Amino acid sequence: MKTVRCTCLAILTVISFWAAVSAHAENGALPPDKKPVTAVTETPARQLIVRTFPLNTYAREYDGQWQGIAVASDGNCYFGASSHSDRQGGGFFRYDLRTKELVMIAKDLSRLCGEDPPATVPQGKIHSPIVEANGWLYFATHLGMYNDDGKSQFTGSRVLAYELATGKFRDYGVLRPGYSIYSAIAVDAGRQLLYAVVMPLKREDVMKDGTHIYRLDLRNGSKRDLGVVRPSGTESNFCLWMFVDAAGDCWFTMKNENGSLFRVRAEADRIERWGEALPKGQFGLNRKWVPWPDERNWTWAQALPDHRCLFAMGAYHYNRETATNGFHGDEYLWRFDPTQNIESGAAMKELGYIGPNFLGLALGGDRVYVIQPALGLGANPDLTMPPATYSRLIGAVPKYSLRSVQLQGDRISAIVDHGQIVDQDGRVPIKVEAIAADDERVYMVGQFNVRPGEIGCGRYMEGSKSYQDASYGLFFAVADMTVQGK
Repeated sequence: MKTVRCTCLAILTVISFWAAVSAHAENGALPPDKKPVTAVTETPARQLIVRTFPLNTYAREYDGQWQGIAVASDGNCYFGASSHSDRQGGGFFRYDLRTKELVMIAKDLSRLCGEDPPATVPQGKIHSPIVEANGWLYFATHLGMYNDDGKSQFTGSRVLAYELATGKFRDYGVLRPGYSIYSAIAVDAGRQLLYAVVMPLKREDVMKDGTHIYRLDLRNGSKRDLGVVRPSGTESNFCLWMFVDAAGDCWFTMKNENGSLFRVRAEADRIERWGEALPKGQFGLNRKWVPWPDERNWTWAQALPDHRCLFAMGAYHYNRETATNGFHGDEYLWRFDPTQNIESGAAMKELGYIGPNFLGLALGGDRVYVIQPALGLGANPDLTMPPATYSRLIGAVPKYSLRSVQLQGDRISAIVDHGQIVDQDGRVPIKVEAIAADDERVYMVGQFNVRPGEIGCGRYMEGSKSYQDASYGLFFAVADMTVQGK
């Protein structure tokens, strides 16, 4: 057994060495302004113990969560629980920091909006960011039932608001009938305006129309269509994050727009565009980047107190036909300053390497936390593997770690590995795409494996329109970083 292990290690080392040599030869020498990737500060056997709360005890149909989580000014964490079901809408929850308990605020957002699944297609998800402004939390619903029936019969995404002081909801209604908000929203708190990305679902709308930007007046509920980002024919031309600057201008990017940057001025009703404005994506210096230039967009963005914006451009791809998955795209953390020149590139500042990333990032205090596969990063051999090999490993080893970097002016610290995520009963996550953080805690909603006899997801199978017991359940998790270290 020892001989086999040593042989495998030797083979991996040789593969790693030649992959690194090949990537270096193809990419050429590093530019003078490029600094080497800082190695991970990593303890190989370390675990991050999180406290989990099962969500399938509230509804078996909750099967995932993407974005839709925030720590509010009252200190509590608010989040959605999403469903792809034909009979159950998404839920809305609060983790009470004082009592350390979970509170279900709404079991089904569809019914909160006066709809009645399965007679109507459910409002299946909170896929948007949850944005706080003037004592309210704002978010949008999104379609979860992705089959033809869902796309053709969906009433449309709704903008909802939740008042922290009273627990009262306000439903602003559907912005554009039959369209979904996928997924970005942003709020200009001073002017009390909300911006939203509204995407077509029906094939005929995709072909003859396109993705719109809407502005909603939160005082009186009036809405204005600011126009189509790019007319007709673009499937899934979505936007995940927006940023409102100090002047009230709303900035955003789109998935299929080749790295373009867009702006809607606070006092204007038109969309401005800078083509090829985003940085060129890159893997770590030991791994050749797989260029997907049309998908270069903000997959995470977070406003800073100084009215600049952090962003990342990582990507995650899942192939339904081959059941393979992997991280692609850029592996660096960036900062956008709208007061600097965009054409020259001065508005985009590289802060440093963070590794593979997608939606699972959060800013807590002066640290950016990121959920990553529990495989080596930095100077470890895994980064020298070809992307295809790396993707297969991620799919074969569904274990995730929490890592972080500290903001240090115009740079970031070395990556700190807080350990592989394990809950109090030994469960491990298999997917986490919704996290939030404050100065002391990291919160996450994700799919964890379930043990024999436990309640897991009843996953809706689109083809057969039936339900199947999954080997995982949806859980909310809390990591106390004061106990386990930042």
